Amino acid sequence: MNELKISYGKIRVHRNAIEMIHPSSKKKRQDLQDITIALKEIHHLELHKPRWPFSKGYIRFSLDGSHHRKKNSRFASRESFSMLCSTMKEYKKMKKIKCYIENQMKVDHERRKLPPNEVKQIEKLVEKIHHAKQDRKTGRLKRLVSKLESRGVEVKFQEEHISWQIKEQ
Repeated sequence: MNELKISYGKIRVHRNAIEMIHPSSKKKRQDLQDITIALKEIHHLELHKPRWPFSKGYIRFSLDGSHHRKKNSRFASRESFSMLCSTMKEYKKMKKIKCYIENQMKVDHERRKLPPNEVKQIEKLVEKIHHAKQDRKTGRLKRLVSKLESRGVEVKFQEEHISWQIKEQ
């Protein structure tokens, strides 16, 4: 999920940022720019499904204080913070990106609640869990998850990503 090539450009997902690359023909016609957005700057995401064959879907990244026009793919095509998609296959890939970014936003929110040294310890344990999952070591995986749960951290497994959050008390 590092790079998503779609008919209207590319979206590159880095660890702490999103890079949107618009095609050169769109840049010239509509004054679009390639843009890199830090994940911590994203306020919320909008994802609209394409109503094939007559319209296009899009993903729009909203930054604090950014101006958005009406919810319409024609207006979204003119903004640098959005990317269009025309097929359901592209839409499903964008949906994965949206889930990944929302998980990262939750993790960033949780990090602010804890002291920095505890966040580093939790991150190391989550990384160990990821490696144990890849190596299919279920005993080690269970031990690491129980260690985090004893600290009051809830662990959620998704397709390619492991997220965590502090349990509500």
